[in-house]
Amino acid sequence: MRDLPADSGLRSFRRFTWWSLILLTGSLLIFSSGRWILNPGVPAAARPPAAGGLAVTVVAAAVLFGRRLNGVPGGPPGRSQAVWLAAGCAGATVLGGVLLAARGYGAWSFAPATMVSIAATYLPTGRRWALVAAAAAAAGGAGGGVALAGGDDPLFATALPAGLVALTGWVTLGMLWSWDVADRLNQARRLSAELAVKDERLRFAADLHDIQGHHLQVIALKSELAARLAAGDPARAAAEMQEVRRLAADALRDTRAVVQGYRRTTLEAEIINATRVLAAAGIDATTHVDPTDPTEPPNN
Repeated sequence: MRDLPADSGLRSFRRFTWWSLILLTGSLLIFSSGRWILNPGVPAAARPPAAGGLAVTVVAAAVLFGRRLNGVPGGPPGRSQAVWLAAGCAGATVLGGVLLAARGYGAWSFAPATMVSIAATYLPTGRRWALVAAAAAAAGGAGGGVALAGGDDPLFATALPAGLVALTGWVTLGMLWSWDVADRLNQARRLSAELAVKDERLRFAADLHDIQGHHLQVIALKSELAARLAAGDPARAAAEMQEVRRLAADALRDTRAVVQGYRRTTLEAEIINATRVLAAAGIDATTHVDPTDPTEPPNN
């Protein structure tokens, strides 16, 4: 399970996506299949397996949607996810089989369509729609075959299940796709921020290296020259050491200037950052800064 920053809005979006998927698929399954199960004309022997298949399918869909939103897009299911997927497919097969045997052409394909859509989310993008298309064709063929065997209208029994499978896959995969896009954009934003920090550190390190390297190289040469002159020309050696002292003071001053410039910020930058913080908190804030304002401290 991946943790998300609270201020990014992704937690709320993930929760919204999960509830939307659960309410949509659950309400369709319960309304279509539950109404058939509660029909007084349904044989008593068909009710327990249909009710059990409905319960297993709804629970498995809720669990799998949650695991899918917390996992990696397009990745293979884990062991627990595979178990729930197998349980949901078994429940959907039982429920759909009972309804199809009873010629419930308008409701039997909801449960299989739901599990096919969930299974498709664990496949690469190109294979997802291939699975949905194959499932839609299989649902249409199964419905049309039962209708022909029972003397019912084969056109309705073929078109409706195929259309329901395709529509369920379109809605489910579309909502999960929107979540995947938002998640990838958030990861890209975080990566961009990390790269910006690293680039700034590299820039600072390069500036510090240039300043320190130049001064230290000159100091090393001057110190070596003073050591050679110490015995034969003490006065010149002392002058060279005075120059070394001056170079060391210059290096210290330049280093402090680099660090101070690295840490210092302008009033305009601080106001812009405050505006971004307020905007991130949902507060509508705008600023107008005059670059020639004498109250702004100079950047030196």
